[in-house]
Amino acid sequence: MRGVNKASLTSVVIVMSLVMCVKAQDSRPKFEVASIKPNAQGFIDLGGGGRLLSGQTRCHATDSRAIPADPLPAAALGRCYVRNGTLKEIINTAYGLRFGPARSVLNQMIASGPSWAETDSFDIEAKAEDAAATTSQQMLEMLQSLLTERFRLKFHKETRDLSGYVLLVAPNGSKLKEAAPDEQQSFSAAPAVRGQRVPVTTIGNFLSQRFGRVVINKTALTGLYDFTLTWTPDETELGPNGLPMSRPSADQSGPSLITALREQLGLRLETQKVPTEVLVIDSVQRPSEN
Repeated sequence: MRGVNKASLTSVVIVMSLVMCVKAQDSRPKFEVASIKPNAQGFIDLGGGGRLLSGQTRCHATDSRAIPADPLPAAALGRCYVRNGTLKEIINTAYGLRFGPARSVLNQMIASGPSWAETDSFDIEAKAEDAAATTSQQMLEMLQSLLTERFRLKFHKETRDLSGYVLLVAPNGSKLKEAAPDEQQSFSAAPAVRGQRVPVTTIGNFLSQRFGRVVINKTALTGLYDFTLTWTPDETELGPNGLPMSRPSADQSGPSLITALREQLGLRLETQKVPTEVLVIDSVQRPSEN
């Protein structure tokens, strides 16, 4: 191409890339209508004195699965409800990061951004246009579109070394039981942890929530397993509301979670700096109320 220098060609390539990126975002499904309001309470009132301090997002699609012992009412079909959710908690759900209720972990996994992205809570009610034909994945994509359009969210991803745990097989070997092929998958975390036909990564995610730190699975166990894990929670763990558990009373007996993990499942945790993919906020704006 005569008369076109390398700098001009580079500029054209950048512009075309940006246009393609915008088109890709525009192709995502969107909610028919969405309402965003500040949450003035700073918690979710469960009644009877019960409170959830962390944000919760519930979307009900045609292929949604019920959450066992969920204290919150189910959303109507084709709707997403966010209660007391910070921006980073909403991002966590929309992009499938799934790092539980501990906001301290979430603030590591979703870095940068203004301080209000970690502290200010929002209530959102959003409705899909065709409730009977909207899948869970499409709901998440709609939530992504809402973050882009209403919060003006822009971000990139990079790998950082974070202080966390590596999940390994204990010296005496794994005690996990291989699941039968015809079993249905299930996982419950109260009062004991019971898994049926679940991967080891599910155990790692649970441990990340309980200890408030990143957990990377390096067990090399690739199957689906059945297990039960029982222990006595202590102050080193975080509860469902993201706050430290109470010290066990004198009449409570049982192993710690670390000990139970080793003795009952044949797994162990090792403290390490772990390379972790982090979502970094480049820019964002407060949404206008409606």
